Amino acid sequence: MAEPRPPYHAGPECPGCHARDVVPIIYGYPSAHAVEAAQRGELLIGGWNSDSHNPRWSCRSCGRRFSVGDVSQTS
Repeated sequence: MAEPRPPYHAGPECPGCHARDVVPIIYGYPSAHAVEAAQRGELLIGGWNSDSHNPRWSCRSCGRRFSVGDVSQTS
């Protein structure tokens, strides 16, 4: 039986391929829980540096990284 998806999988639609299979991107030092979630494909670890220009979502279908409302950013 497949495990239920965590609530944070309910992200926006990908502006590139219009898929709903997007995961959040987290920044900063990840916790052990976050590393495990990333290994399961439930989120993406974006690196140490977090600022307002970093994308917040990653599409698991096409790989595009984007922020809500930002349709010009490419993967």
